[in-house]
Amino acid sequence: MEGILSMEKMMKKARGIRKGILELLSKNIDQVADNIVYGELEYSQVVNFFITRRPKDQRVAKGAMFVEKHARGLQVTQLFLDDAGIAMCDSAGKPYGRRILVSSLDKELEAIAGSGQMAIFE
Repeated sequence: MEGILSMEKMMKKARGIRKGILELLSKNIDQVADNIVYGELEYSQVVNFFITRRPKDQRVAKGAMFVEKHARGLQVTQLFLDDAGIAMCDSAGKPYGRRILVSSLDKELEAIAGSGQMAIFE
């Protein structure tokens, strides 16, 4: 029974993180850079972004990625979060992260973050 409760708590926390990210983006969406990428996005590219573009801000603890359908394919948003799952911003209020358009996800990404789902990278 404890495992079920833990899973329920984990799912509730994930929904809260996603809601917080979406609220932040709705207020600051124009500040997240759009980088147009055509073709398939690979898991290794996502991980590489989180490693090479990690802000020097000491509060950053993990990354989040979510995928949404877009008229030209899929819109992928990658953001950096603190320990509490709050999306981190620079001193000007710009979220640390990127938003890209891709035609598809590789099989590994599709399995963990298909359209409408969020994945946390720690």
